[in-house]
Amino acid sequence: MATTYFKKYTGSSESLVAAMKAVGAPDTSLAYRKKIGKLNGISNVGTASGNTKMLNLLKKGKLIKSKTAAKPAAKTKKKKKASAPTGRRAKFLKALEEEHKFIKKHGKKFFYSWPKAKKSFKAAKAAVKAGHKTGLTCVVPTRWALRSAGIDPSGFYGKKGRFAGYTKKIAKYLKRIRKGGPIGMTVKQAAKAGKIIAGDILCFKGRTHTVTYTGKGCLVYDGGGAAKSRGYNNVGITLDYGKVKAWNTKKISEVLRWR
Repeated sequence: MATTYFKKYTGSSESLVAAMKAVGAPDTSLAYRKKIGKLNGISNVGTASGNTKMLNLLKKGKLIKSKTAAKPAAKTKKKKKASAPTGRRAKFLKALEEEHKFIKKHGKKFFYSWPKAKKSFKAAKAAVKAGHKTGLTCVVPTRWALRSAGIDPSGFYGKKGRFAGYTKKIAKYLKRIRKGGPIGMTVKQAAKAGKIIAGDILCFKGRTHTVTYTGKGCLVYDGGGAAKSRGYNNVGITLDYGKVKAWNTKKISEVLRWR
């Protein structure tokens, strides 16, 4: 409870009414004095002893004027933290990060080519360590990571690495979003609005381009032509789509999200 008090009476009068007038009481009627007496635990206001008790409190500056319920502290809305990736989604993202680090380190060994891309990251690493070059496109890192997560992506990507369709095989693990949410937004807009989450596979109009969202700012895993150079020298596959001019305005047309 919030409690307020009358001003301390410093005069010499022994009259309660006069003292209350002196401290600016809004009313000095018996009804009002009884109301104030009740607030102060004095039940016999109007009698000599009751008036004396009130006057003594007034002289000490301890005569309660009012009590009001304290305002509850304003609740601050806690931002919901995105849940940490688990299961296949976690395995998928871990695989993509390993791919990124390796490609960044051995950038000169990768070039833009779908037919020359290996079926798995394990095979690509073996080729690079043997001194050979291997192909890379926007969807190759995603395809490799799906294999690492225990999912066979055959039929998922068609000719030239395009996203071919939502197969029954993939439907077991990923649901398709084609309306609402991030659809029609750029990566930058969707990330800012919290419409995409780590591990989302993002497809763009015509299914000509597919990347995976990292969950950090506007960063995506993209092994395709939006990279700094076709050779990927010291670039890796993580790109900031808030800064890449070619994709700063492109709209998401489809999202595949882990179940």
